[in-house]
Amino acid sequence: SSIVASVDAITRAELHRELATALLKVSPDAHDRLARHYAGAGDGARAQQHALEASGQARAAYAFGRAAEMLELAASVAEASERPALVAAVAECLTLGGLYESAAARFLEASELADEDQRNEWRRRAAEALLFAGRLDQGLDLLERIADDVGRDHPGHAGGRALSAREARAEAVAPRPRLDDPPHGSRARETA
Repeated sequence: SSIVASVDAITRAELHRELATALLKVSPDAHDRLARHYAGAGDGARAQQHALEASGQARAAYAFGRAAEMLELAASVAEASERPALVAAVAECLTLGGLYESAAARFLEASELADEDQRNEWRRRAAEALLFAGRLDQGLDLLERIADDVGRDHPGHAGGRALSAREARAEAVAPRPRLDDPPHGSRARETA
């Protein structure tokens, strides 16, 4: 590690470029390593290309954490216009891997970078991930804010008025009478 620290940035970039060139000749399918070396060399376009290939390979192998890692690399070197979709793709991989809270954070990040048409879709996906993570209050609150932003009734609309997220949650978890339970008080009359 002291050798790496002593190498200046220009020399380090040159070494990454040489390693990428050599690696491409002997192992052209080593997309993850090629992506890292091209990124280190400052060649964002090639780094992104190989990172996307590596992410696709990892996703096909159900290695969603690895896929997300490669998409993170692709997003870090991408043009600003490509970044929102790549961050959302990271969130999708995190969702597939069961990392719902991390996915929610990345969907929210993507929504902040996105245009108006895509923003609420990614906010909705963030709310869904929060719900899957067991963060019911946060997920329902986010759905409520989305509904407010688009001018629609909130989830759990009932009785002519929209329920708040907390009211909808209370209604959803309230105990329901079982169909085979006798009506309240009927058992007392039978035994009297």
